[in-house]
Amino acid sequence: MGIDSAVQTTLITAAGTGDSAERYGCPGVHRVDGHSDHFVISREVSDPTVLKALAPHVGVDAHGRPEHVGATPPWVPCQLMNLATLERFMDDHLHRAGDSVFRFEGLPLFNVSTDPNWLRWQAGAASPDWAVKQAWTDELAAHREAGIAHQRVRRFGAELSEHEIYACNWGYALNQHAGEDIRVLREGEHDIPEDLLGVEYWTVNATIAVPVLYDARGRFLGAGWLAPDDSAEYLTDQARLWSAAEPFDSWWSRHSEFHRPERLVA
Repeated sequence: MGIDSAVQTTLITAAGTGDSAERYGCPGVHRVDGHSDHFVISREVSDPTVLKALAPHVGVDAHGRPEHVGATPPWVPCQLMNLATLERFMDDHLHRAGDSVFRFEGLPLFNVSTDPNWLRWQAGAASPDWAVKQAWTDELAAHREAGIAHQRVRRFGAELSEHEIYACNWGYALNQHAGEDIRVLREGEHDIPEDLLGVEYWTVNATIAVPVLYDARGRFLGAGWLAPDDSAEYLTDQARLWSAAEPFDSWWSRHSEFHRPERLVA
């Protein structure tokens, strides 16, 4: 595969090859714009000999196992949309009344090391940098006015990470009032449906699924997309999540332990 042993590599296991009936997942080393590391898309790896051969080139998780992003579904292509392409894809599909977008989030940490508001939060600031934050809340408000719907389900574990608490305070609480309809599913607090897909994804206009890949450290690797004929399982998953989840405002009002009004002025 030509892996450079000096470069951090993430293994992504997939279902088959792009030219086969199993489709997508052709083995090869790939790059994602904005990242210095590589990632590999291959078939599911279980052979100990293969794992041993990969070990010098692939990062390991907290248990010393080769780092990977599970057995990803067959949508994984050889070319993934980077963030800029994903943004253009969304813009192309969200521009008129009746359009809609849904987001499922389940990771406890997303890599936001370059997010200036995350850095402000860590420094103890009392509020976000509104010049940064308001660009997004203004867009949400404009979409609401234009009849474009934004929905999100955020799944939490029993304990919230610091990044999740940050997202609640300076993300969801503000986005909700700007026009995004957000709901919460929390382990031990809500009845979580069984057999959910358990992957990060968007759906667009209730027809197109946009699964998203992150590595074990929450770094965005890329996004694919599925045509309407192939999106049914994601749309079913969305409906089950939405029905089971609680509106963010009512959930947030019960959990003052996560509110951070006492933060210091930076």
